[in-house]
Amino acid sequence: MKKILFSVLSLFMVSVSSFAQDANAGDFNIGITVGGGLAKINADDPTYPGFTSERKPIANIQGGLVFDITFVNGFFAEAGLTFQRKGGKQEIETKSYKSTVTTNLYYMELPLTLNFRIPVGDLGLIPQAGAYVAYGVGGKTKSTTEYNFDEATNVLGDLTGELSDYDPSVKVYTDASSLNQKTEETEGDSFGDGAADKLDYGLRFGLGLAFTEKVKLAFGYDLGLVDIVRGDNSNFKNRNGVLFGTLTFYVK
Repeated sequence: MKKILFSVLSLFMVSVSSFAQDANAGDFNIGITVGGGLAKINADDPTYPGFTSERKPIANIQGGLVFDITFVNGFFAEAGLTFQRKGGKQEIETKSYKSTVTTNLYYMELPLTLNFRIPVGDLGLIPQAGAYVAYGVGGKTKSTTEYNFDEATNVLGDLTGELSDYDPSVKVYTDASSLNQKTEETEGDSFGDGAADKLDYGLRFGLGLAFTEKVKLAFGYDLGLVDIVRGDNSNFKNRNGVLFGTLTFYVK
């Protein structure tokens, strides 16, 4: 993991140095950025008869520092160090239970993008593209499950009823009056053994609007490339996705 982070940072610094030499160096700015949006774990869930699974977003929050260096003719590179809340919600339903799993993933993230400033009147339109590397620093996964024992027992009763047509010795249990609906709640760490891996990286795309040299509004999307929850079945990937908006105030 350290080798991957070191390689990404080395590549970025070499690129910045090359551009800076060609442009004879440019302006360097530091800013404070805050923002938020929607975070979701993108996955292809398995399908079984009587089983449904739906992925839903949760709120993304982010904030930290950004740094940029201008090259030439409107091109500049931007890096940063931000705290991010990612994750998502999954709703699973069968005839016998309904479960809602909310996964909170907190990261320290390093985004690296190349940007181009296009003058539009007094404003600046800024397309950007690049990548990010993130490392998990904490988070909890909460699960709420509602069991419907009545329905489960009726399903079992239907099955045993069909079997009893062939074998009268099979008993049919269809009386579920003694079983009430039960709700179970659990909570555990989002990172660690049997949970999500701490390393995440992916691509970033965005579009910014500079009102002045000191204020910039941007919208973007982080597309995760890492299967953050590695399971036995490699066909079902779990990747982070974040749709966000940020407001940056430059102090230099």
